[in-house]
Amino acid sequence: MLSCLVLAFTLPVAAITLGIAITGLTVFYLAKDSVRSRVDRAFKRREPRRWVGTTTAILVGSWAFMSLFVFGSFVASGGIEWAKAERHARELAAQDAAEKQRAADEATHRAQADALVDEAKSAAAKGEFGHARELAEKIRDDMPGHAGAEGVLQQVSDGLRQQLVAALPAKLAEIKTNMAGGRWREAGVVCDEIKEFVAEDGDAQVECQRVSAQLRKGEVEGWIQEARRVAADECDTPKSIAEAWSDLRKVAPSEGAFPAAKKAAAALEKCRKRTERELEEGVRQVMMSQRERRASEIENVMLEEGFDVSVTLKGKYKDQLRIRWVLIGRALVHQFTKDGELLAGLQKIGFQRVVFSDGYYESYTYELEPDSEAGGGKIALAGLGLDEPIKM
Repeated sequence: MLSCLVLAFTLPVAAITLGIAITGLTVFYLAKDSVRSRVDRAFKRREPRRWVGTTTAILVGSWAFMSLFVFGSFVASGGIEWAKAERHARELAAQDAAEKQRAADEATHRAQADALVDEAKSAAAKGEFGHARELAEKIRDDMPGHAGAEGVLQQVSDGLRQQLVAALPAKLAEIKTNMAGGRWREAGVVCDEIKEFVAEDGDAQVECQRVSAQLRKGEVEGWIQEARRVAADECDTPKSIAEAWSDLRKVAPSEGAFPAAKKAAAALEKCRKRTERELEEGVRQVMMSQRERRASEIENVMLEEGFDVSVTLKGKYKDQLRIRWVLIGRALVHQFTKDGELLAGLQKIGFQRVVFSDGYYESYTYELEPDSEAGGGKIALAGLGLDEPIKM
């Protein structure tokens, strides 16, 4: 069937001719016994049952008519090109409809944005600058590049500027009142409100500089007080030391409080050193505990296996292991150490040396190279930025 469709597609006229011939032959085969006999002899068919030949002829005729004649006629008459053209036309129509819908949606969207622009302009004209800015930002988010939104924002900016410039005398009076009452933080808030226009008023500029200097002074004093408190009350808390040092290091040498900050930093350094020593000692204690436990495990295992051994630890940090058995020998030591797992495990937990001995004459020593346990405190403090001395 597939080969007939290919033939009809590539050589439609030949396919039509072949289809007519096979279909005609099928009709004659079914209608005339003389034709049936000749066809059966030609194909050497000896099947006695007539209905088998009839059924085969009907199937062959239908196959030839559909796949060769009908499809060949469809191709020859330009049906495939027509189908392609029809499909292309439908695709173009769908694209055109989608484009029109997109244009309609965009027009609706722009109309809504234009309406919001008009509302924003009206709000700005009434002095409702906050509402106008909110609407303009919404337009800018929904439709980036809309000229009306930028215009409204500029209008809002100009309006606010005019308001603040007009309010500068009142704002300056408010700043001075807060300064006179020692309310430096409140004065700083007002200075922040008018910071874009302070340069246009000499008095306001001078007063805001005084406010800024006083706020900085208070901030620095607070850092120094906190550093002193940490050194007195939380000297054993690395996180508190790190936080206090993070602020204290911001004090510049040119500031009057720098000597006091330097003293506070020295107090923090004492805490840092003590903490580093304590952490280092803690690391060593943990490692020594692991070595003690491992030595006990080795002794118990070997006793259970029938070896009358004695396992002891030596050295300041218990990093030397001695395994004593009166019948120890080179062959037995080789059995213990040949795969390297025993020595590797001992090295991992900090053992410097392992000695196998009979207690009298023979001993076999293995020097190991574990990672150094010195500086464990510095490593522990590195994550907080306290691995280096605190110094100003």
